[in-house]
Order: sequence, then structure tokens, then C-alpha cells
Amino acid sequence: MVRSNLNCAILAIAVVSLVEGKLHAQDDGSTTFTLAPSNYSGWFKTAFQETNGNGKEKKNGNGKDNGNGNGKDKEGPKHIRDNAFLVEEAFNQETGEAQHIFTWTFLWDRTQMGRTRDFAWTYTLELPLGSQQHQFSITPQFFTTLDKPNGGPATRQGDIGDTFLNYRYQLLDDDDFLWCAPRVSLILPTADRRVGLGNGQLGYQFNLPVSRYGEDFDFHFNAGYTYVPGVSAPLAAGGFSDRFNLTGYNLGASVFWKPQTYLHFFVETLALRNEAIDDQGVRNQVTQVFVNPGVRWAVIQDPMEWVLGISMPVGLTRDTPDIGVFVYMSIEHGFRKKNGNGD
Repeated sequence: MVRSNLNCAILAIAVVSLVEGKLHAQDDGSTTFTLAPSNYSGWFKTAFQETNGNGKEKKNGNGKDNGNGNGKDKEGPKHIRDNAFLVEEAFNQETGEAQHIFTWTFLWDRTQMGRTRDFAWTYTLELPLGSQQHQFSITPQFFTTLDKPNGGPATRQGDIGDTFLNYRYQLLDDDDFLWCAPRVSLILPTADRRVGLGNGQLGYQFNLPVSRYGEDFDFHFNAGYTYVPGVSAPLAAGGFSDRFNLTGYNLGASVFWKPQTYLHFFVETLALRNEAIDDQGVRNQVTQVFVNPGVRWAVIQDPMEWVLGISMPVGLTRDTPDIGVFVYMSIEHGFRKKNGNGD
């Protein structure tokens, strides 16, 4: 049975809402090669992505300190931002600060053909480009998978996945209204398409995250589109299929409850509708829906900030893995001094 690791797309949208090609085991014994968000921030940018963040003085819409804006009036620690999992937050990195995001995802699934166990690791580096208005990030990935067909031996494979280069523009930044940060991504074909770990072609992704920050609750919404032209997939009989232009869509929403400054509970929902090529060379559709309850908490240190989190994604469709565990860690630090007005 040919199948890529990670038959599910959770990884990239959380850290960055990222997408990559994967093979999916079907109940009838066939396999499909499909687009699958990997963190996005990154399935989980990341999605798992992107304060008045993690205990800093609260900023207003223009990124300045509250008060007179000269950085002298300080307040106590503020609620965590920029640390969602499967549904991307619309908050770019602040000027002079870098963020390192690590995610570990474990997924388990059972079908009529057998059992699977998948693992994904992603790393995302986020950097502001001169100001909070512009942000660049990069997300490499690594996957392993274990397949145990009924009545057959278990097989394991693993390798690097496709790499995402991301740019985000801070379109809206108003705590009294909305935050919005559209993202465009290039999907570099760094994975081995022969074993279903990538598309083998340069891909493109757009995601629109919108966030509303409140006193006790935060709300986030995502809508995205992925396009990878000229994709061919391995065939059961050997060789590769005809080439197809594959498209994918993602919708996500989340709510965060903030009982304490450094402790938040949340529920995320993520729906993915992606085109796939099965091992007979036929293009079809794969639908995945996740519900992801979890918790995040912050350890505030100067000059570094640490945010940890864990969640349990549950699959709601036949194409979705049954259950999983998502582990998140973020390290944020300054890389240049700010001047007196907070820039």
C-alpha cells in the first residue's frame, strides 16, 4: 500500500496554514495523492500562527505602547497573542522581534484496510521586514508514517516535506475593530514525490486570517486557496499519472477563552477540500474536517518569551484521521534594539 506520511492536513495551517501533497489510503485499498495543509502555522501555524504578544505591554493599532506612545508608560503583562494552532491569527511579528515555532503532530487512523500512525515535525521562523506591517517566514517540515495493513507486515517511511516561503501584510491592526493579515506562500518542491511526500511542482497558497480580540474571548477566522500546477502521482502499476492542476480550499474558525493572563483554553475547527490523484491516475476530491480543543500557556522571560501548548485534533469525516495529539512550542526574542518611540 503506497501512502505518504500524514494523510491529514492539520500541520501547516496552525503554524502557517500550509499545504502539501500527500497520498491517502482509502477503504477500498486504493491510494490518492492530495493537497494537504501541513502549518500551517505551520497543518497546526501554524497554525498554530501568528502580540501584544506573550506578556508585553499592550499595543494599540499602530504598534505603539498605550499611553503617550513614547514607551515610558508601562502596564502589567497582557494576554498571549500570535500562538494559535490550526487556525492562523492575524497578528504579524513586532518590529525587532523574531519568533521560532516548533510543532510535533501525532495522528492515528483505522480503516477497513488497516491502521496508520503518522508523525510530523515543523519549524517556522518569523521575521518582521522593517516594521510590523510586513512579515517573512519560512517553514521546513519532516514526516514519518507507519502503515499496518490487515494481515500484512508494517511498513515505515520518512523524509523531508515541501518547504513554505511566506509573506504577510498587516492590513488591519485595530484592537477596537479587527486585525487582518493576508498571506501569500510559495510551496517549494523539496519533498520526494515518488513516495508521496510532496507535489514535485512549485505551488502557491493564499490565506486570509481575520482576528477579533476581546476582554475574555478572542475569535479568529481563516479562508484560503491553494494551487499546484502540473502534478503527477505514483501509480499502483508503476510509473506516474498524467499531469493535473490541483486546487484546494480551507475554512477555519476558533474561539479562545482567557481565564488568566498566561493561560488560554480554545476550540478550533478546520475544514479542507482538496483535489487528489488516486493510484489509478483519476483526479477526485478529499474532504477533511477537524475539531481541535486545546490549551496554551506562557512562560515569560526577559529577553526571551516561551509559549507552550497542546491539543487533541479529532477527525469528523472518512478522509480525516481519527484522532491525534498536537504539541506546540514558541520562542520569541529581540534581534535589534527599539528606539524610544517603540519602533
